[in-house]
Amino acid sequence: MKKKTLVLVGLVLLLGSALAVNARPGGGRRGPPAAAQAEAQPQLPAAVSSAISAAFPGAKVSEFEEDTDDGVAVYFVNLSTGAEVEVTSSGMIIVADYTIDMKQVPAAAAQAIQKAGAGATIESVQREEIYGEIDGGKAVKLEKPATEYLASFKKGGQTGEISVLADGTVVGPLEWGTGN
Repeated sequence: MKKKTLVLVGLVLLLGSALAVNARPGGGRRGPPAAAQAEAQPQLPAAVSSAISAAFPGAKVSEFEEDTDDGVAVYFVNLSTGAEVEVTSSGMIIVADYTIDMKQVPAAAAQAIQKAGAGATIESVQREEIYGEIDGGKAVKLEKPATEYLASFKKGGQTGEISVLADGTVVGPLEWGTGN
């Protein structure tokens, strides 16, 4: 009987020890702390972070995506301010987009947008500040930044978009396509 009791006590202690070890973070395995085991978040290159910090003080990066445009590495970065920014890997800001209200569009641009989309519903409006462009595999800074206003329309089963300058000059005529 003593032998059975000792074996039973030994099994209980062994089982209790195993449960205690598995209750520890990491399932009892030795190794890096749980924080170090968390999936590493990709980081923006220093030049991109510096450019964003300088142009948008206090803004936080909410997400970003890397891509290439004509062979140039670019980052599409969403900021806590609502801006969506395209930045080259060397830190040149190409474009900054802001979703805005029609009330924020200059009168001449608003008139051109409304005239072009007569009978259509305006789905969204963006102010696009253009600082540079990708041309021939190189990022080229514009002499003077430009601002365009882009409006997206919906009419029937189609969507369309137009781009105008503040003075109402149409730089991207309204083009219709099938809706999503």
